[in-house]
Amino acid sequence: MAPYAGDWVAAGIKALGRRYRVAPLVVQGVEDNAVPGASLLRHASTRASITAVKRHEERDTLVVRLFNLTGAAIEETLTLGRDVEAAWNVNLLEEREAELPPASPRELRVGLRPFGIATVEVAF
Repeated sequence: MAPYAGDWVAAGIKALGRRYRVAPLVVQGVEDNAVPGASLLRHASTRASITAVKRHEERDTLVVRLFNLTGAAIEETLTLGRDVEAAWNVNLLEEREAELPPASPRELRVGLRPFGIATVEVAF
């Protein structure tokens, strides 16, 4: 329990809960080629949460699922650790629905409806 006034999203309660997680020990690449501080994926706002990151079942692509924590439509920025070759909005069965043009070589902007779920497939 954490005391807060007003809206739990504005108070950053989800971010507060993340502080108590213990991050798994990971190493980028093989031991002698380790890249400290490298990141596969980050999201910009506290109004959305990444709920799944996985390899696509049939293609050599990355699937990212996001959830809008708020009752307002938002745009979330995903920053990836590698240049994006192509990206698509996909449905919950991971079937491609629409192309999602990258905002920059390593950034995607994903629109989320109020309390909505968005799934994105990314090719590197």
